[in-house]
Amino acid sequence: MISDLAFLKRTILFADLPPRELERVAFMIQERKFSKHQIVFLEEEAGQYMYIVKKGQVKVTKMAANGKERILTIHKEGDSFGELSLLDNRMVPASVTAMSSVVIWCMNKQDFLSVVMNNQKVLLKVVQVLSGELRKAWSQIQALTILDADNRIRATLVKLSQENGFMTDVGVQLRYRLTHQEIGDMAATSRETVTRFLTACQKRKLVSFSEGNSIILHHGFFGRPTREVRSQVKSSQ
Repeated sequence: MISDLAFLKRTILFADLPPRELERVAFMIQERKFSKHQIVFLEEEAGQYMYIVKKGQVKVTKMAANGKERILTIHKEGDSFGELSLLDNRMVPASVTAMSSVVIWCMNKQDFLSVVMNNQKVLLKVVQVLSGELRKAWSQIQALTILDADNRIRATLVKLSQENGFMTDVGVQLRYRLTHQEIGDMAATSRETVTRFLTACQKRKLVSFSEGNSIILHHGFFGRPTREVRSQVKSSQ
């Protein structure tokens, strides 16, 4: 059982539950800790749990035919994952690895299905989460098949800013540091291409870096009015 009901209430799946139902769900959840680079689960394993990121970030990856790892998405605090394989009773479609020291909450398959099937509010949230993931997947497919390398990197950074960014005086700062290799893995291009792209953007004052070396995308990077960027970042959080 976990005790932080306030955090559980802030998660997407369980935000609409009344206090008594929230306490019932809390009894079903166990806490696990993972160190940086530790694998949470591997692609093609049987799905056994639904997961919520309590602290830190994890990356979702899939191995391409050429043996190169491709980062599909990154889950931050409050995000859930693993629901799909529990619902369709298939193997998990991708691997998940800790990007930092991570605290994760786990709910086993039987308990998760019990909550979903007996609570319409949670069922609706699950549908919304999976629909959102489907939209993200379609956007990624479009970017990879239509755009050149530079525009794939740009689209990847814009996506990250919407999902994991916060507004500053000069633009949108990503909440965590990503290596050029990780950005390249997400944009299906090389580390060298990412370095060249970011260096060019930095010279044009379109990007800069925080003290912790996370990327700040300046307003000019988006090519849209500041108020529109601010609204899009806020609405995606």
